[in-house]
Amino acid sequence: MYGVPDSAEWSFLVGREVLQVCIGLHQVSVKFDGEVSINIECDFDYAPVASNLRSVSPLPEKAAGLVSLLGNKVASALSKAGKILEIRFTDNQTLKLYDSNESYESFQVTTPDKEIIV
Repeated sequence: MYGVPDSAEWSFLVGREVLQVCIGLHQVSVKFDGEVSINIECDFDYAPVASNLRSVSPLPEKAAGLVSLLGNKVASALSKAGKILEIRFTDNQTLKLYDSNESYESFQVTTPDKEIIV
């Protein structure tokens, strides 16, 4: 809905460790150390860095794979093409969040200092 500006600064995610993955029927929450979290309500992909496959599984089934992120740390995070937030982890896994909801928010990133709504 709002887009993911290529100029957005995501460095505050680097080094954050995944502490919890919460899966709901229409939302997934990934909680990091430092009181940082991402609430996902959009299309997303999760795969090794080398994979370019886009999954079409329903949200709960696709989200189940995110539990393998527990204990992993963010290696990099960057915006791509104004519609994607790509988060790479130290174990070479990648989480891509797509601004895919035309009329609604796609995801929210919350820190103690700010909230970024896409």
